[in-house]
Amino acid sequence: DYSESSSSLLPEINQGKNHLREMETQLQIMSSDSENLSKRIEVLKKEIEVYENAAAISTHNMLVEQHNAVLGQYQIKYSAYESELERVNNMIDRYNRGY
Repeated sequence: DYSESSSSLLPEINQGKNHLREMETQLQIMSSDSENLSKRIEVLKKEIEVYENAAAISTHNMLVEQHNAVLGQYQIKYSAYESELERVNNMIDRYNRGY
């Protein structure tokens, strides 16, 4: 029956949508962190070029490692987000078809 199968999907669809919103917020934060680290890296690159400062080189290398770690976590989270988005979209399609 369309109404029974459709109504049983609604709570799961809503939960999926809420989860997607949470994941979007996390992705935005991670993206912002990555952008901030990239900006800091660029500033330090200029310092390295001007001063050849060993401390700046060390800090630069540390920030590159942090940036790469954040980027790696972002890619993992984004992959999970894409999977969740596909799952929710599939449920919405099923709901719209009456399954």
